Formats: sequence, C-alpha cells, structure tokens
Amino acid sequence: MRPDPTQPPVRLFAIAVVVLAAALLVSWLVLAYFLMRAPMAVGYGRGLTVSAPAHHEQINGTWGTLEVTPIILDYPTSHTPFDFDLEPYRRWVFHDCTAADIRRQLLDAGVSGRDAAGLLACLETNAAGGEAILRAPDVIVAGFSPAVRNALYARLAHDPANQPHIRPFMFRCETIEEWFAGSGVSTEVLKKIRPLLYRRDNYLLFSDLQLVLPEITSRFERVALYRALHRTATLRVRVFAIDLSTRQAVRDYWGHPDRVSEIEPLLVAAADGMSVISFLPPFARERLYTYFESQPNGDEARRDCNWSTLNFFNVPPDNSVTTNVIGILTQQYEVITCPTQLGDVMLLFHGERLVHSCTYIAGDIVFTKNGIGTGNPFVLEKLEDVQGRYRCIYGAIRTTFCRRKGI
Repeated sequence: MRPDPTQPPVRLFAIAVVVLAAALLVSWLVLAYFLMRAPMAVGYGRGLTVSAPAHHEQINGTWGTLEVTPIILDYPTSHTPFDFDLEPYRRWVFHDCTAADIRRQLLDAGVSGRDAAGLLACLETNAAGGEAILRAPDVIVAGFSPAVRNALYARLAHDPANQPHIRPFMFRCETIEEWFAGSGVSTEVLKKIRPLLYRRDNYLLFSDLQLVLPEITSRFERVALYRALHRTATLRVRVFAIDLSTRQAVRDYWGHPDRVSEIEPLLVAAADGMSVISFLPPFARERLYTYFESQPNGDEARRDCNWSTLNFFNVPPDNSVTTNVIGILTQQYEVITCPTQLGDVMLLFHGERLVHSCTYIAGDIVFTKNGIGTGNPFVLEKLEDVQGRYRCIYGAIRTTFCRRKGI
C-alpha cells in the first residue's frame, strides 16, 4: 500500500517531536537555574523570611536536640510608609552645651576643624530651654569617615532627642550585600548607602536616611529600602526528641510549669523534628515572627520587651505589667546565676537603668522583642547577639538573670 500523500512523513513528525521535547527541556533547565539562584521565601505571620544558604547548628540538652538555622525576617509591606519625616535626621540636639562645648565634642569625635566650623555656623540656640540645635548640612555629613560617624553618633545618642542615633538602622552581618540580599534595592542606591555605614561589634549601622531618600522618587524603591533597613536576623528552630530514654526529660522541659499534657503528644512526632513553635506557651506561639498592627489609640507602643517578657506564661496577657516593671521583677522574681529553665528571664542594664528584657527558651536561644511598637517583631535570637545589639546602642551593659518565684 502506498503512503497517503496528504499525511506528513513519519520521519518529519518524529524530528518535530524531538525538537519540541528538547526546547521544553532547555526551558525547564533555565527556569530551574534561576529558581536555584533566587532566595527561598516562607511566610510567617505578617512577616516574610528570606533564607540564606542553609547553615544548621545542633544544640543538645534536656530540651532534646535543637536544629538552629539563621533566617531573615522582612518588614511587612503593609507597615511601610511612602513619605518619611527626615527632619530628625538633620536636626542634632544638644542640651546644656555652649558652642565651645559642642565644638569640643565634634573635634573629639574626629571631625576636622574646617567641618566643625561649617557645622557650628548652622547652630541655633534656645537659651530658655537650654537647648542648642545644629542643622547639619548634608554636604558635610556625607564626607564623614565611618570612624568619625561612629564616634560622633555615639555622642549624639547621649541626648534622648536624637532618636536616629539612639536607634539607628542596624543588622548583624559582615557586608552590605548580606544585609540587602534579595531586597529589591537597586545597585545605585546601595552605592549611596555603602560609604554611610559604620560598624559596632558584629553589626552594621546606618543613621543617615536624609542623604539617600530624597534622591529616590520611585515608590517601589522607597518601600524596598524601608523594608530592607528594618530587616531582622532571627532563627528557625526545630526540636528533635529521638532518644526514647530522654523523652520524659524533654517532655518535662517543654511542659514546664504546667503544660506536660500538651507537650506529651508531640514527642513521637518530634522524633523526626518539629518547629519549636509547637512547644512554646500560647503567648509566644501566637506571636513568634509577627509584627504588631498599628492601633488608632497607639496602644501598640506600650507592647515592648517587658510586656513580652512578663506575659510569657500569661493567658490572656496582662497589659498593666508595663506600668510597674521593676516592682513586679522585685516582688515576683528571684535572681539566678544563669538560665536553665524555659521561661527564665534575662535583664540588661545600662548603669542602673533597665534597657531590655527577654525570655530564655533553650540552649543559648531567647525569645525577644527588640523595641516598642510595630517596627520590631517577636523573634528568636542567640543570647550573645541580643547582648551585642544593646551594647551597640548603649555601650556598657550589665546582664542579670532571674526566675519567677514558685515555678
């Protein structure tokens, strides 16, 4: 039988199929390549975690085995404004200082004589309030070296009116690339930020938004920058209870003080690992990796680190605790040498002033809210990293530990 001339030759059809399959294979390989290069993103609460290449650490103890992975928590887009008040960044405040006092502070911080003269030419004094205001010209501030920036801004932080220097943008990292990886902030903006960064311990700090933001007109770019500057380094923690002989100890550790019946059903599943979220008391379980929403009455401003610490075991949380923090700690807690039990408290003091508190989880990991309001999420951090953060802000700090009496 002769082949039907109206049908395509079998050989040509086979070639077409092969070409089509090859094209599809190449497309999938290209897509896979870019997916592998992109950062992995997983949603938690109202934040977004962007993971760097996995680096696991294991910590063994009565809590079982903790598998700890560093992650980054991105600031929610819904919390991000487009317009920013840059006046606090340009307005340096000095109380009870003469022009000579301010000049000496500038020179001691490493500011050149010429730049000090240029800054002092912009000095405004208010004799009645004992306040001197220096509106620093951008052109002078842009020329500071990182060492000068670090020393000068540490001095400005002594006055509570200079909030951008008391609470700079900061991120625990070695390079600007680590801080802004996958953020969507352009290379051009990063070039402007790089010379304005300064370092304290393991943190990079940034206090000069006024030198960068006015040149950014794109709404997308502004939002991306704001979110990246508010990034938080935190930890993803999984609990493993593999050894049958230690499961009772693991149950008792996470069940402290009265949650053993809640924890016991988790132990078989924890043989393959479970998120530490499942082992936390309800207060922390509901809030970990989340941000507060703004409230019309500004109520979120009172939900600070002490509110978080003193409510760790409370259901529902007691909102009045922030009115008598020292009294509650004195009356209801006792000093301990070091934390060994879920819910132990770490207190950081600058002189006699309590500047931070957080709650011990296990190993060297604490549950912490590093600041007030909507800008700071509830996260897990290494104890030493929390201490490092507050040393960057306040300088010398003193650490004590305590435990609620009777538990």
